[in-house]
Amino acid sequence: MGRMTEIQYADSTVNPVTGCRGCELWSPEKGGTCYAAAMYTRFAPAGTSFADIHLLPERMQPAIRWPALGPGGHPGKPWMDELPRVVFLGDMTDVFGAGVPPEWLWAHVVAPVLEAGRHNWLVLTKRADRLRRFTEDQDLTWPANIAVGTSVTTMAQSSRVRHLCRTPATLRWVALEPLLGPMDMEAVAPPGQVHWVVIGGESGPRARECDMRWIERAINHCSAAKIPVFVKQLGSRPVVRRDPRTVRFLGVKAKGADWREWPPALRVRQMPWLRGSVLRAAKLV
Repeated sequence: MGRMTEIQYADSTVNPVTGCRGCELWSPEKGGTCYAAAMYTRFAPAGTSFADIHLLPERMQPAIRWPALGPGGHPGKPWMDELPRVVFLGDMTDVFGAGVPPEWLWAHVVAPVLEAGRHNWLVLTKRADRLRRFTEDQDLTWPANIAVGTSVTTMAQSSRVRHLCRTPATLRWVALEPLLGPMDMEAVAPPGQVHWVVIGGESGPRARECDMRWIERAINHCSAAKIPVFVKQLGSRPVVRRDPRTVRFLGVKAKGADWREWPPALRVRQMPWLRGSVLRAAKLV
């Protein structure tokens, strides 16, 4: 939880839940490459597990009361300058994951955010089926200041998008992060149903390769479909495949998040509440 975050498309984060029962990136039995699980393992008390779900409702009210932001209030993130504070809800967990009671989630997280009507919020889940069911059970349509989304790493998880698109919401988004394979963009970002796409390669010492052509195809699809797209990072192992050999990018540091190192065609960062807000690195250096 923090009033400031390095996430390029958010100002702040709040995690009223900690822990996760597992996904394609991590499981209690096999481990994996999940960033949140790695951070938990690094800093958590001995004898605890990331699979343990902890509910922390006391974190919500301070986040709701954080000061409003406006022009000039998003240092280092000029693509957000016209927006209010953007809060990522659950960046280190899955608030719709197994083990989080829906009635608790409504009472302590969703209802207070709806009642306050402050800030813009990003909600991201790998359990889009639970998001859809929760939304239907509450007879809810998510308002414009709360963007609900799901993450997809390969086409094997594309069914999540179908559940997302059946969730009543003003603004739906898909995170292709970490992007681990080529995507059928018509399936994972259907025009008129998905309103924002975030793309990022995998980072960390065990990161898998991310082909820059996958990112470029996703950008081209979003551009043609008039879907705002945000390239977050190229990852720790960005490559361009030129059969029969693979050429790795040189000079990309750490997570590949400094877009001054990127090919110009990939330097696109748009926010969903600002249609057409394309900023490229040349305007910032």
